[in-house]
Amino acid sequence: MLDRKTIKQHAKSVLSANYGVIIGTFAVYSLISFVCGMVPYIGGIACMIVVPVVMIGMMNLLVRLYRGEKVEFSDLFNGFQNFGHNLGGYWYMYLFIFLWTLLLYIPGIIKGYAYFMAPYILMDQPEIDATEALEKSKQMTNGHKMDLFVMHLSFIGWALLSVFTFGLLSFFYVVPYMMLTSAGYYVVLRNQEIYTTGGAAAYTPNTPNSFEPNSFTQPDYYQPQSAYQPMNNFTSTPVLTDSNPYMDNKIEDENTSENPYMQDMGNDQI
Repeated sequence: MLDRKTIKQHAKSVLSANYGVIIGTFAVYSLISFVCGMVPYIGGIACMIVVPVVMIGMMNLLVRLYRGEKVEFSDLFNGFQNFGHNLGGYWYMYLFIFLWTLLLYIPGIIKGYAYFMAPYILMDQPEIDATEALEKSKQMTNGHKMDLFVMHLSFIGWALLSVFTFGLLSFFYVVPYMMLTSAGYYVVLRNQEIYTTGGAAAYTPNTPNSFEPNSFTQPDYYQPQSAYQPMNNFTSTPVLTDSNPYMDNKIEDENTSENPYMQDMGNDQI
């Protein structure tokens, strides 16, 4: 089980430290979505083409912030650098979710969580195509779909409070906080995947406010239960040297005339 409390705590710290850029980019994303929705016909097409790519850029920006990387406001539009890859992968994911929902509503929800990491993968690992992104997301969320579901449920209290503020609390705090927490879940699962497959060390939060690349000082929830200690200094047999006290004693025992075993052997031969 993933440590929801620790992930949310770090997300809250990142939100506090980067509040301006997060709210600013979220406001631009929301404005684009609103304008596209207000324009008839063409706006609907724009929503299907532009909004998903901007959203994937926003998700990647939050992942990088959670890792402690430096970001700029223009990074919101990084999704357009690989436009066809990101847009195609996004709609490919939702096509499968829609098809599963046609069978029954519950399987659609389950598959939604199974494919939850696909948009993050599309930007974070651009060499992976849409089909591989879905498969990789299924592998990453295997055994963690309930963790993601409970994480979303943990924001119900905030959602109820937002009703009393006419949605202002939701816009200026709750939604960015929840999106950043979701990005944190991707970072944690990605780190686990890297260590499980024997890859290079990923970004790891050693303190609530910072990440240190290439660090092996992992919190427990980052580490799989299997041991992956460095084996560089491991040797299968002891090294025999002249200064090895064990070997010195052994040689001395074998060659000394006072060795009772050797004396017995001598008497037997006589």
